[in-house]
Amino acid sequence: MLLANIAFGLILFELGYRINLRWLRTNPWLGATSLVEAGGTFAAVYLVAQWFGMPFISSLLLSSLAMATSPAGVLRVVNEQRSSGQVTERILHLSAFNCVLTVLLSRSSLGCGYFRAPVMFCTRCGIA
Repeated sequence: MLLANIAFGLILFELGYRINLRWLRTNPWLGATSLVEAGGTFAAVYLVAQWFGMPFISSLLLSSLAMATSPAGVLRVVNEQRSSGQVTERILHLSAFNCVLTVLLSRSSLGCGYFRAPVMFCTRCGIA
């Protein structure tokens, strides 16, 4: 698990190194595109999961994790093809934004599941 966390940190470090936040000022539609793309993916996966009868929290977690574009896959293709330009920058930025949204929604889903869990009380003293 430690090696997986280190590898994930290195991937996100390289992705963060390539991100230029001035792109959001120059092209504000990039953020809107990311929200629409992530929201559509979230809704589609959530509805399919509910249709198959998954529990509410599992559906939320699955749909929030499905929103993430793999930064490892995107960086691998960019590095192998030695690609550069506007389309490459956009896909790198969209991948980073989707990962941030995934972390926020997955943590929120876990919190929602934690607080919705039934509380077990002691029958003798009434203490949780």
